[in-house]
Amino acid sequence: ADSALLFDTLKTEGRELEYLHVEGRAQLVTRTGTALSSVLGGLLASVSLRLPFLANVAAATVLLAAATAMREPARPAVATGRLHEIVTVVRRSLRSPTLRPVLLLSALTMATGITAIWGYFLYFTKAGLPLASFGVVFALLQAASGLGSRAGGAVEKRLGGAQSLGTVILIAASLLPFGLVTSLWVLPFAFLHMALWGLSWPLLLARVNRAATSDVRSTVLSTGALLGRILYVAMGVAFGRTADCLSIGTAFLGLAALHVAAAVMLVASVARSEARAGQRGMELPPAC
Repeated sequence: ADSALLFDTLKTEGRELEYLHVEGRAQLVTRTGTALSSVLGGLLASVSLRLPFLANVAAATVLLAAATAMREPARPAVATGRLHEIVTVVRRSLRSPTLRPVLLLSALTMATGITAIWGYFLYFTKAGLPLASFGVVFALLQAASGLGSRAGGAVEKRLGGAQSLGTVILIAASLLPFGLVTSLWVLPFAFLHMALWGLSWPLLLARVNRAATSDVRSTVLSTGALLGRILYVAMGVAFGRTADCLSIGTAFLGLAALHVAAAVMLVASVARSEARAGQRGMELPPAC
């Protein structure tokens, strides 16, 4: 919903072309906040286990005040939110030759990223990384993701639309070292993965926002997020079972192989659909 609101606001102001830049900056702020809070949370917990929860309450109160100050831009009448209308939007999204591959690609990117970031700490434990440093490493991973997000607009401008999605495929290459060796020397590849993950995310969100009309844009984005979480559940179970029964290295090799195979097909599908549409995208009809 936040991405849809941002896109609609910029479009109303005639600044639609600035979306990637603003979304990347928002992702940078979000990841930076996550990085700082992961360190601050540990420091607060060392004083009292209640303090992190109290800090979250205070932050939520500030966010509530900020949310009430937001103003939704004028747009056509939207669906009333009845279940059958939501189901209709989801069905049309998954049938759209423009939206379907982008939604599946964003789901794959989300699931691979979440699975890998938790898998890293299983790997680091085996590689001998001190437990006390996990919070700092997690913070640095979030920072790398934020910096990658900030570069999304520049990468698309330099490489072009479909070519910029090659960054999603490169994620698999950043996972391979974790399947080949067990050493702390591969730690930089985790930062590379997070940077590529952060870089890819605004590019994918931009495509969904451009292809969906404002009355269904939020629901379409939520569809992609739901697909990502469903895939993450399945992928996480498979990754964990492989790590337990075989090895953490084998689990990462499997994750990399699955990601590259699916990403290559989906990126090619996105490129074909954009070529057919003349880079204009396909808008969904209204949901009601």
